[in-house]
Amino acid sequence: MARARCDGYVEQVMRLGPTSQKYLLSAEVDLDRAPCVRARIMVTEPLTKSIAVPGQRRIVHGRLRRTLWPTLPGEFSEGAYLRSTGCVLVLERASGWDVGPPPPLTGLITGLRASVTRRLVRVLPPDVAAVVVALVIGDRSMIDGSARQAYRLSGTAHIFSVSGSHVAVITWLVLLVIGRRPGVLVLTAGIMVVVGYTVLTGAEPPAVRSAIMGIGALIGMRSERDVSAINMLMMSVLAIVIADPMACISAGFGLSVVATLSLIVIVPRCRMVLRTLTVRRHAALRVIIDAVSVSWAATLGVTIPAAAAFQALSLASPLANLVVVPLLSAALLLGILIVAVPLTIVQDATAWWLTLIVRSADATARFWAIDVTAGLSSSDILWMALACALALAWPLVSLTWKGFAARLVVASCLVGVLLLMLRSASGREAAILIIERRNGLVVSRTAAGRVKLTIVGSRPGPIDPALLRWAQSRAATSVVGLGPWGRRMKGAILHDTDTTLRR
Repeated sequence: MARARCDGYVEQVMRLGPTSQKYLLSAEVDLDRAPCVRARIMVTEPLTKSIAVPGQRRIVHGRLRRTLWPTLPGEFSEGAYLRSTGCVLVLERASGWDVGPPPPLTGLITGLRASVTRRLVRVLPPDVAAVVVALVIGDRSMIDGSARQAYRLSGTAHIFSVSGSHVAVITWLVLLVIGRRPGVLVLTAGIMVVVGYTVLTGAEPPAVRSAIMGIGALIGMRSERDVSAINMLMMSVLAIVIADPMACISAGFGLSVVATLSLIVIVPRCRMVLRTLTVRRHAALRVIIDAVSVSWAATLGVTIPAAAAFQALSLASPLANLVVVPLLSAALLLGILIVAVPLTIVQDATAWWLTLIVRSADATARFWAIDVTAGLSSSDILWMALACALALAWPLVSLTWKGFAARLVVASCLVGVLLLMLRSASGREAAILIIERRNGLVVSRTAAGRVKLTIVGSRPGPIDPALLRWAQSRAATSVVGLGPWGRRMKGAILHDTDTTLRR
């Protein structure tokens, strides 16, 4: 950790509690023994002076450190979480103050976001309003922890980030209103709606990428020219990287590009296979096939990149996304209707349907929230992701029901066998295990059925609670501390109601 001075603009307030606040700061970072760099930082600051406001210029002093990755089984991955927001550094013990009001445009956007939030909170139940606010403007701070966990474990948490799918829904809505051959003024108005929504939601790189593709498609349809989806995707990626090179390190932007590319390449093949296997041709059946194709292709495309970026994998995500994504896409449209039409009778009727849709999606996410990869190492999760991707791709080579079903069953069985093997291997105790922690190393030795922990430190500091819980779960019989880390100590871990560590 090093002392640093950060001067920049608040991008988003992640959490505002009674004693502390957490927000994203895009700033120039000035270190004592390093050159100035520009980066996106996660700042944790006590509420002693002023509240951070999006768009406001702020100077913050604190201790800067790198993100932490999990070293214990089942431990929360701070690094994966911060990579999803594009952060590369963390500022702790911070003290900041405002040095100027936000620019006029930023203040206008902040006021509009607050107005949208108030209107939705006024007519919807709290749990439903939290989800709808996250869908409409991307503010996820109101969603409680249990709902976050359920959507994360079911593989559907991506729907809360205003990304390509949200802007695609808005573009489709604009196209539905203006028609396939609008006039120049109508087309310009439609483009301004897409641009305005993207800016209102924070202009994250995935949303900007989708907006560029949507605007290109609208212009191409107006001029009756063929629009190459891959060309539009590459053009949007190039434009974003030129405008903001830091977007390259954003895991959300990378996953958005991969997911879009998989939709372009894999969906036609998946749709062709599923339509070939069906005997009857009904409109409802075509809709179901299209929905299954999109969910299948998106899952196949992002399974391995998501596992590499976040060390997380959900085996139920294809089924959960098949239900949750359409429901919450409809909730996005109804939420926009509440904001756009300030009539009580319309808002009350829409709120009833919104409550039904959001709680159905919530129940589906909780049903599929199964953490089958808990306790697996990062390499094991990558092997599982590779197996899942192959299991999704293999059935697509068949054009008969028997071949399709046989490949799907065999691939599912192989994934299950691999999961059981990895979990069995992870459950076996190693003779010596070295764990890197924030303040030092922990060496775990197993001999004659007894577990001994040796803590080697590099700086003074207490034993962190996660390490203590892990040691208790392994039934460690003795603990020895070397060096200043937690002071020199020798004792035992007590397993009773009031568990302590004697030093």
